[in-house]
Amino acid sequence: MKPLAVVAFIAADVALRIAVCQAQHGDLLIYSTENNGGALTVDYDFGPKVLIFQNVCLGGLCLYSSSDPGFMSPSADLPDESLFGLAANTQVSIEIVAIAAAASVKVGDTVLRMPGESARLGTAPGLHDHPSWQVTTAAGAPPADFPVSFKLTTPRRYDASQTFTLTLTNNLAEETSTPSATPTPSPSVTPTYTQPPSATPTSTRTASPTITPTSTQSETPVPSATRTETPTEPPPPSPSDTPSPPSPSPTVARTPTPLPGDANCDTQLSAADLPSFVTAIAAASTPSPCGADIVADGLLNAEDLQALMSALFGPSQ
Repeated sequence: MKPLAVVAFIAADVALRIAVCQAQHGDLLIYSTENNGGALTVDYDFGPKVLIFQNVCLGGLCLYSSSDPGFMSPSADLPDESLFGLAANTQVSIEIVAIAAAASVKVGDTVLRMPGESARLGTAPGLHDHPSWQVTTAAGAPPADFPVSFKLTTPRRYDASQTFTLTLTNNLAEETSTPSATPTPSPSVTPTYTQPPSATPTSTRTASPTITPTSTQSETPVPSATRTETPTEPPPPSPSDTPSPPSPSPTVARTPTPLPGDANCDTQLSAADLPSFVTAIAAASTPSPCGADIVADGLLNAEDLQALMSALFGPSQ
C-alpha cells in the first residue's frame, strides 16, 4: 500500500517560488581585497532577508529551502571598489561561524549544521555553486528568521574573509523588496480587433472570368491511333526478384542508470527534485520517472520520500 496520506504539498507554491527566486538579490560575488593578495571578500547586499520555501511536511516536520543565492567568482577587477578577481586555481571553501539550530547549508553532498564545519565551493576562475539553504521546523510553527553566519577560506595566497551573515526567513509577508508573484496584465494585452479596410468585400475585386468555351486545345487533333504505337514498357521486376540489402544489425541503446532521487530527470540531485517527486507520487506514476524510486522496490511511496529527503538534507536529527 502507498501511504499517500503522509505527503503534503501545495502545487501553487512552485510558481511563487520560481517568481520570487528570480527576483532575489543575485549571487554572492567572491573577490579579494587586493590584487593577488589581501583577504577574500563578498560583494552582496546582506540587508534583505533570503526567502526559503516549504518543500514537504512529513512526520510533524516541515522542510524549507532555497538554492539562491549562490556563490560566483567573477574574473574582472573592480579597482574603484577595491574588489579584485581571484587568481587561477584558487580553491574557495565556506566555513560556518554561527547558525540557527533549525538551519543547515548543503554544499554538494555535505550538510553543514555546526560552527566550524566547512565544505569546498569550487575553484576560480569559473567558480559557481548554489548551496541549499535549508530549515527544518515543526509543522504549524509560526514563520521566523534563521541567521547563518559564515566566512570564506582558501589554503593559500589569500586570508580568510570577514564573517558574513545571511538571514533566512520563511515569512513571505516580510519580503517587500520582491515583486508580487501574481503578474498584473498590461492594458495592451486586451485584444482589440480592428477589421482591416480590405476585409470588406468590394467590387474592386477581379470579376470571375466568364467561362467561354474557346478553342484552347491544339487545333491539330492528335489521332487516337498514335496511342497504340507507344511501345509497352516491360513490367518492373518483382520485389521478390530483387535481393534486398541485408538489414543492419540493430544498435542496442544502453539506458543509463538513473541517478537515485533524480525525479525531474535533469541528471542532478537537488531540491528541485522534490516538487517533481510529489507530483509523481500523487499521480501514482507508473513507471516511476527516472530515479524517483530510490529504494528500487517498484513502488513510489513514503519510503522513497524519506530516502530523497535524507539525500537532499542529510539524515534527520
